Amino acid sequence: PPPLTLQPRTAATEIVTTANKTCPLPSKTIRPPIDVDITWLFQHISSEDFNCNFQIDRNNQNCFTPRRNACIDEAMKYFSDMSTWCDEVCAYFLKGAAWNVDSAFRRNQSHNATKEK
Repeated sequence: PPPLTLQPRTAATEIVTTANKTCPLPSKTIRPPIDVDITWLFQHISSEDFNCNFQIDRNNQNCFTPRRNACIDEAMKYFSDMSTWCDEVCAYFLKGAAWNVDSAFRRNQSHNATKEK
């Protein structure tokens, strides 16, 4: 199935510089999406009470132990992917966006200091 967008958003920021007339950042930056597949989660949510309804199929001949089976492997993959997604989103907001503005500001300051010498 095609990806489902839950919350589309656009944003704009204005950076005011006083020392130099050139913009320290590109006028527009389009970042690649940070996606995660949440199909597994929706497949395990009860439509009656919206609780997670996960069970291990112990009758499956490939279920060796409560940890060594396909159901747990699928759950582990989902939660690993979700954890990676959360880390990427967090890094974008804590490092990526702020770092881009800060590093551009420092580059501009360094460039201006070099010009003044």
